Amino acid sequence: MTEYIEARRAEAVLTRFRDVAESYLAAKPRDPRGLSDMGYWTDAPETQESQARRDELEHILAGAKAAADFVGAEARFVSYPPTRVGGTPLNVHWFDAVLDPDVGHLPVAPGRAMGWVKRAVGAAVEKRRSAFARLVSPWWWIIDWPAAILRLPFLILRVAGLSPKVEEHLAAQILKALFLAAILWVAAAKGLSITLSDLIGFLK
Repeated sequence: MTEYIEARRAEAVLTRFRDVAESYLAAKPRDPRGLSDMGYWTDAPETQESQARRDELEHILAGAKAAADFVGAEARFVSYPPTRVGGTPLNVHWFDAVLDPDVGHLPVAPGRAMGWVKRAVGAAVEKRRSAFARLVSPWWWIIDWPAAILRLPFLILRVAGLSPKVEEHLAAQILKALFLAAILWVAAAKGLSITLSDLIGFLK
């Protein structure tokens, strides 16, 4: 259930980013700057409309990046400097390149950056469909529902601002085991019978 909800949210965030990005690029005037003027030296020209779209993109950029990571989209690349110039390779996010084509060593074509944004939307759609198929399959209920119960404390803490990566740490797995032990203890106290298959479902 939680995976399906998160997949739907990721799809909505990425779809919004795509739509606003397309509106931004359509409203953005032609950039007359040369390579020597790009980077930190001068700002790209903006119209009133494109600036409004840019402000909106910057507001939702972090959420769009997190959504792309959640759905497993490949949204980063390494920008290498020209051989004659030299320098350190830069790790660049395609979503940043939508706002700033000169974020790497060489300018990124807007169409190419948008292609990766659309791939991320497609990955979100696929993840949402997969999560829904799993949600409506009774076979997975004995695994997903207990797993969702074990994740409940971390989901609550995530709403409070805890990083999702914390759940992957060893200490988090230990807390899940303790939480499982507490559930089993309560179940035993209530006289509920728990089979081996139930335990496997919890541990999944």
